[in-house]
Amino acid sequence: MKYSVIIPAHNSAGFITKCLESVRMQSVTDYELIVVCDSCEDDTEQIAKEYGAVTEAVNFHADGLTRNRGIELARGD
Repeated sequence: MKYSVIIPAHNSAGFITKCLESVRMQSVTDYELIVVCDSCEDDTEQIAKEYGAVTEAVNFHADGLTRNRGIELARGD
């Protein structure tokens, strides 16, 4: 796997689909998709799973920590 696409999210159900569609439309196909849901209380995680994303729910309430957790989960080069 060459790339890891990491998306930190918080209650993003209203627009995560557009983001995930954008990733899907790229010419690069050798990637993994990771969505880290920070304190999500909506359907963000379920939507991400429908797009084949690896998801993890956390309660950091901090963008940097959420992004860093995504980096820890990443397996791409």
